[in-house]
Amino acid sequence: MPATPRPPLGPRPGERHSARELCVIEIGDGWAVRWRGEVRLVASFETMRQALNAALHKAWLDQVDVLIQQRDGTFNRMRPLQPVEPEPKRRRGANRAPPVGSTER
Repeated sequence: MPATPRPPLGPRPGERHSARELCVIEIGDGWAVRWRGEVRLVASFETMRQALNAALHKAWLDQVDVLIQQRDGTFNRMRPLQPVEPEPKRRRGANRAPPVGSTER
């Protein structure tokens, strides 16, 4: 009897994950994001900041918490806040008055 293929790890498309927590962990020279209790990585990054930003973004979309591994091996929990849209950049001179004697109005 041939072996049946194993289903892929993680939630099925459109389903929420049962672990309910994303972990930011240090691996080798970089950092990675994975679901708690799973071996498979969601993504890997060069810096902790990149991994944390990606984890918080995904956690906001999936409405889950993030666990961050500290250098001593302990974990800190973070709850993602609603993303804030950056303020638009102001153009130089957009609020300046025209020079004295100019014909602009």
